[in-house]
Parts: sequence; structure tokens; C-alpha cells
Amino acid sequence: MKTLEPPYSLQELLLVLWRKKWLILLITILGIVLGYVISTQMKPKYEATTEILIETDKSDNLLYTQNMMETYREVLTSSALIKKVNEQGNFDLTTNEYNEQVKITMINTSQLITITAKADNELEPVKLVNKIATVFKKELTNYSKINTALVLNPATQSTSNQDSTFNELVSILIGGVIGLLLAICYCLLREIYSTKVDTETNVQRLNVPLLAKVTKKDSAQQWLYHIAALIQGEVKLGKKTVLLLNSAKEESGYLQQLSQLLAQHKQVVVLKQIEGNAHFVKTNEGEPDAFIYSTATPFSALQQKYNELEQQYDIVLVETSQLDSAETMLVASNQTQFIYCVDAKKTTLKQAKSILKKVVQLKMHRLGIVIAK
Repeated sequence: MKTLEPPYSLQELLLVLWRKKWLILLITILGIVLGYVISTQMKPKYEATTEILIETDKSDNLLYTQNMMETYREVLTSSALIKKVNEQGNFDLTTNEYNEQVKITMINTSQLITITAKADNELEPVKLVNKIATVFKKELTNYSKINTALVLNPATQSTSNQDSTFNELVSILIGGVIGLLLAICYCLLREIYSTKVDTETNVQRLNVPLLAKVTKKDSAQQWLYHIAALIQGEVKLGKKTVLLLNSAKEESGYLQQLSQLLAQHKQVVVLKQIEGNAHFVKTNEGEPDAFIYSTATPFSALQQKYNELEQQYDIVLVETSQLDSAETMLVASNQTQFIYCVDAKKTTLKQAKSILKKVVQLKMHRLGIVIAK
């Protein structure tokens, strides 16, 4: 697992959450909906209780009765008694189901047995505990001649251990809280351990300036002015060629906008490859001069044209989607300004590091990175 370089401040993490606010809201709502669905599927448990008193005819037999209480507990959970309860009460309980639903409680030195039954149906616990008490009362004569069973208070109704309204509110609240926490954790972990070149922090790991973060809906042009100023500053130092490596193919138009802005102050030409068989077709149509060519154009001819353009224009803009291309081999030198336009959704840190390492080997000046979202 990679470490955080540089460490994230609280302000940065809060900004991450603010940018992801709609995703967080959506996951929270999903948690609330899930909590409500679960609450509607949860069936309340009903329970009923009856008590049996073990009596003896003589006080001299009290110790004997107390010693027999554990035996009576075993009788109440025996398969023989369960079978008779099923037969007489029209139940269909297995031994495991019986032991899960029925609880036998005794107090030391007491002759009182409490029978509690739980079930999803409101009427079943009442019927079950009363039938167990009736069957046990009859069966007791088979185990003892001096003890009898008295049912003190037969069950008449069951009680629910859940309030349905309260249960729904609690489930919705829990679902919302869990959804919110999961959303926050997901957004923060995705940001912290992101392998994509999609944030300023990740660009810092590449040790290269971030020129701009732009989107398809970005109408502000401040980033263009910023990049144009940097390019013009480097041109004064002799770096008159600009290579734009554009991995965000759907964000076409960056080169056109940039060239139009630079053309207001400098003589600018665009050299760009297209599909087909065109060989240095010039087109301006109210825009900065542009020469388009195809993959069929010989490299020698491309090199000759580039040398001509470099002599005639103040700035030569070259766009490519692959670093290992004819355009790159043509312009690669310490007089070339390199701008890397990355696709925030696809370009990984590993890929970017590989590209930038190659740029250093080609001795191009790394002007910076543009993140396209």
C-alpha cells in the first residue's frame, strides 16, 4: 500500500468531500432506502409466558421435589414431550426449532417453572405455552407419584418485543448514518489512494507543474491565458516549439483555442496529423495558420516542412496523442516546450511517470500538465 506523499491536510480532505457532495448524498439516500426496506422485511417477535408450580402432598417431600426440578426441566425439553405437543397442538416443530422458540426458566430452591415461547405469529406463542403446560401436567404423573403440577396463569395473549414505527425510524436512521460513513470513506480512500492523474496532489507526486484543470463544460479561459503567458515567456528564451501530448482525445479544441489566443500576440502555426492522404494542406479560415498531414507523409518531408515553419513563424504548435511518434522525434530538443494534457479518468500515475521520464530523456522542457475531466 502506498504512502501519502505529500500528507493531506484537513482542508484538502474537506474540499474532496465538497467536490464529491452529490455522490455522498446519493449513497446516503441509498442507505436510507435500504434501511427502510430492511425494516419492512423484519417481522416482530411475539412471546407468551405461563407458570407452573410443582406441588407436593407433604412438607416432608419438599427436598425431594427440589431435587427433581432439574429432571422436570429435562422432561420439558425432551423429544417425547415435544412429540406429544406436536400431536395434540397440531404443531410441526423439530427439536431444534422447539429449543429455539421455547425457554424454560427455574429459580434455585423454588418450585416454580416459567415457560416462555417466541414466534413470528401473534397467536402461536399463546397456544404453544399453554399446550406445553397441559402436556407436562399430564406427563408428570409418569415421573413422580408425590408431585403434581398447577398451572398458575395460563397465557391469554402474546406481546411484541418490537415497536414497528420505532423500528422503521431506527432502521432508516442507521441506514442513513451507515450510508453517509461509507460514502465519506469511499470518497476519501479513492482520493488518497487514487492511481489516476486527477488531482493537484497526484500531480505533485510527478514533480511537474499543474497548468490547469478543465472540463467539457469549462467556459472560463483563465487557464488558456496562463498557459499562453508561460509559452510566450519561454519563446523569449528561444523555446519556440510547443508539443502538446493529448491523451484526452475527446477534449479536442485545446490546441485551436490556445493557438487563437497566442496568435493575438505572435505569429503562430499549427502542425497536426489527420486521417487520409493529405500532405501539408494549409488551412486558416479565419484561424491561425495550420498545416495538416497524414500518416502517409514521409518523415523526411515532414522534417523539411517543420524546418520551414520554424523559420517563418514565432511559435510552432504540434499536437500528438502518442509520445513515440514522428512529431515527437521531429521536435524533441531542449528548445521544445512540452505540455501534457492527461485524461483524468484514464491516465494513471504510472503511465504519466513513464511519459515524463521519456520527455527528460528527449531533453524537452516540461512546461506542465493539464488535467482534462
